[in-house]
Amino acid sequence: MIDAKCGIPRSNSGRLVTVLVEPDSDTGKEVTLTLLLPTINLPSSLQNPIETEAILTTQRTVQRGGSRILEGQLQTYHTLSLTGTARRVNV
Repeated sequence: MIDAKCGIPRSNSGRLVTVLVEPDSDTGKEVTLTLLLPTINLPSSLQNPIETEAILTTQRTVQRGGSRILEGQLQTYHTLSLTGTARRVNV
């Protein structure tokens, strides 16, 4: 499901925000970062500490002029543990 306000997919695990970190510019790899953003019910203080994870994914891609079929594992993952503070933001 996609939230109509921000266009970020929702799941039972919260929101999944994915950004392109390193595009495939003829290097044979593309790197993305996916942040797992939990659902938060802010208390009256309008802020709350959070803990979450992010996944850095490296996708092997076909290099220009290379073989069209890649063999073996195509994605590798690195997880990052993150902490921070959720705050209400007026936009």
